[in-house]
Amino acid sequence: MQRLKERHKYPKDVQIPKLFKAWFAMIDRCANPQNKWFKRYGGRGIIVCDEWKTYEPFAYWSLQNGYSGEMTLDRIDNDGNYEPSNCRWATMKEQQNNRSNNRRVTIGNETKTISEWCDIYNIRYSTVLQRIKYGIDPKTALTKIHKYRGYGIPVRCIDTGEEFRSSKEASQKYGVSLGMIARSARTGGRACGKRWEQIYDEIPDRD
Repeated sequence: MQRLKERHKYPKDVQIPKLFKAWFAMIDRCANPQNKWFKRYGGRGIIVCDEWKTYEPFAYWSLQNGYSGEMTLDRIDNDGNYEPSNCRWATMKEQQNNRSNNRRVTIGNETKTISEWCDIYNIRYSTVLQRIKYGIDPKTALTKIHKYRGYGIPVRCIDTGEEFRSSKEASQKYGVSLGMIARSARTGGRACGKRWEQIYDEIPDRD
């Protein structure tokens, strides 16, 4: 196999170690069963077109199609092959948005990926994912916020309509652990025979 130290064999204008590494990685994950990503690529039939099995044509195409060291090679159709008509150089965010398993959320009449909505609502992607992990539905995680964290988040008893400034306050009234109240409020479950939910502050409308 070719190694980075052999790049002197190529014309100077394509002697770009990072680009060579991207090309080699593309070939390897499609053709080498020992590659840890082979199952997702070569293992499910994704191949590299004949033209790109040689580094130079791939490098010249890349330089003519927006390559920079900050970008990654992205397949437009995730089930398609590595070939000029199905590839682009994209930022990490653009590539994340193109993932086949990226969750899409509809708010109003628009459907976007969570990452795209995060940009619109100016909220961290990791924050939204953490909320979803806690059982909050994606739309609520994106469009509503709360001023407090953990056991300090205000909660409401769905069955009685009572509102409490925190899980601790609710737990004191009903004589159960605050952890039980907090978990039930996060997931819409039950504690002491009643359903609970967290109370959020609405995010202001954005122009």
